[in-house]
Amino acid sequence: MRYFEMSILLVIVASSIALAAEDPVLRYFDYVFTGVFTFEMIIKMIDQGLILHDGSYFRDMWNILDFIVVVGALIAFALTNNKGRDIKTIKSLRVLRVLRPLKTIKRLPKLKAVFDCVVTSLKNVFNILIVYQLFMFIFAVIAVQLFKGKFFYCNDSSMNTEKECQGYYIDYGRDKKEVKRREWKRHEFHYDNVCWALLTLFTVSTGEGWPQ
Repeated sequence: MRYFEMSILLVIVASSIALAAEDPVLRYFDYVFTGVFTFEMIIKMIDQGLILHDGSYFRDMWNILDFIVVVGALIAFALTNNKGRDIKTIKSLRVLRVLRPLKTIKRLPKLKAVFDCVVTSLKNVFNILIVYQLFMFIFAVIAVQLFKGKFFYCNDSSMNTEKECQGYYIDYGRDKKEVKRREWKRHEFHYDNVCWALLTLFTVSTGEGWPQ
C-alpha cells in the first residue's frame, strides 16, 4: 500500500535524524523505530513467504540487508545489561543501524537507478584500485631500499646522530628543569618495512592523519 510505504519512509527519515543527533534522549526512540521495522519485516515474511518460491522474502538482497539490520538491533537490545551498557562484543551490532537509510533505495525507483549506476561503475574503479596498489607497492619497495633505518631521531634535539645520543641531558620546561636520558627513537611514520612504507606513502600522498 502506498500509505504504508510512505509511513515507513517517514520512520526511516526520523531514525536517521535520531542516529545523526546521538542524543541520549533520542536513543529511547530507537526502541520504537526497531519495533516498527520488526513489524514491517514480519508482515513481509507472512505476505511473501520466506525462501521456497519466486518473489519470497529472502530472495531479495535488499530484504536480506533489512533482516540483518533489524536482527542486529534486536540482539543488541536483548544483550544489554541492567545498567544500560552494552556488552563489548555486541556493541558492533549497533553499528548496523547506520545501514537503515539504505532501506529508502528500494522504495524510490530513481534513487535505486542511481545506486545501480554506482555499483556498476565500481567494477571499473576496482580495476583502477589494483593498478594504484601495484604502483604504491613498487614505490614502497624503493622507499625501503633507500630510507630503511634512516627515520630515527634523538629525544634531545641538539644531538643528530646515534653516537651523539648518549648519556643524559637537561630538559628546561616552563616551571622546572628535568634530567632525562637520551634515547634514539624511531619516527611514527617510517620506511623500515614494506607495510609501514605503504602506510607512510598513503599518508604523504593523501594528507590523511598528518601529524603536526
